[in-house]
Amino acid sequence: MSNCPRCNEVLDAHTPVGHKEGPRRGDFSVCIYCGTALVIDSTNPPTFHILTDEERNHIDKDTLARLEKIKEVRLKMLSEDALFRSRISK
Repeated sequence: MSNCPRCNEVLDAHTPVGHKEGPRRGDFSVCIYCGTALVIDSTNPPTFHILTDEERNHIDKDTLARLEKIKEVRLKMLSEDALFRSRISK
């Protein structure tokens, strides 16, 4: 387990996208809690750093699009969860 370097929440799971092994040093991730794009520094134990502008400038367009889609889906999931919780609390 490790913490997000932005929000400090515990990151205890990782789902690889595009390959079956997972996670690997240099892979990209998105914090489920705050939506920050991260880079995996090491895997045992997992550590992360926030994706830098320089790194972002060297990422291929497909990967950037995936990161943005993950962030978009995360926001949708959180808003749907909030709506669901508001409905069941009535």
